Amino acid sequence: VITFYFKDIFKLWPLLIIYFGFILIGFGRNRRGNFTFGFADDKVYGGKPGKHDGKQQVFAVGSQDYSEPNWKVEPMNINTFAGDFYFDFTKAFIPEEEIPITIRSMAGDVHILMPEHLDFRIEAAVKAGEIDVLGNNQAGVSSAYYFETENYEEATRKIDFYIKLQAGSIRVDQV
Repeated sequence: VITFYFKDIFKLWPLLIIYFGFILIGFGRNRRGNFTFGFADDKVYGGKPGKHDGKQQVFAVGSQDYSEPNWKVEPMNINTFAGDFYFDFTKAFIPEEEIPITIRSMAGDVHILMPEHLDFRIEAAVKAGEIDVLGNNQAGVSSAYYFETENYEEATRKIDFYIKLQAGSIRVDQV
């Protein structure tokens, strides 16, 4: 028999910290399209379920580097708590199709290196940080930016980026 008195509630304060931690990272909740954590069989894309059937990656913390020679570009949906991302599309094999890539993170940096002949579109949002797309810079609180290359609509090979960070920076360069 365990006796529990009202004054024993004060001994459970560490559970309160854990509870508020889950609320902070949005685990299991989608507060007005903010942060969503999913599982490998969920199909979430840009906050809209079922829009693509690409690779779902869920990481708690960690950096991702896509710069190996001849790596295959395929649809991705990446959700992280914290981490840096580096995408080098000059070394990638890119099929002739429209490829969506979604990245959501609480904190981190995203650096994307694009070849000049590849058309792309980017929708980026950062709560606190900066966005730099081909020299066009947005910085501050609640920054958002949309960019589309000139021949995007006619292109057969193109990439759609949907990036949402709570804190960090997004940088896109062309070579």
